[in-house]
Amino acid sequence: RGGGEAASKAADALTMIAGETGGRAAVAAQTDAIRLLVGLLSSVECAAQACRALMNIALGSPASGTAIASAGGVERLVALLPSDASVGAKAAGALANVLSSNDPNRVAAREAGAVPLLVTMLRGGGEAAASAAQAIAMIAGETGGRDAVAAQTD
Repeated sequence: RGGGEAASKAADALTMIAGETGGRAAVAAQTDAIRLLVGLLSSVECAAQACRALMNIALGSPASGTAIASAGGVERLVALLPSDASVGAKAAGALANVLSSNDPNRVAAREAGAVPLLVTMLRGGGEAAASAAQAIAMIAGETGGRDAVAAQTD
């Protein structure tokens, strides 16, 4: 659960493996790998790499999003949103994939306070704003999420 060079390299390796379609399914099937990556979200040295790996794993896979959420990933990704622009952008991108086609995860993100943090990121522009927009779109796909997003734009 700690950081360090070995953990950072492991997260990088999982990112590359999960970036390939067949590799994505293989990594997603390993719940220990998902738990490890979610744990690395709390490591300053490894958070960005862990976000990228989780983003790749969750891409197009609601089941992987559920596994990430079950490991506490939604709350940890939301907690990273106010980080520096690079880490925040990666967290928002991972969050968008974890929320895709997954209403329970959308509710969890909304309840964890994601909407106001994402709206703040939108105002900052750049890569972080683009990733935040994707995550907001995912949250708005759920009825309560639409209301929460609308309340932030009033």
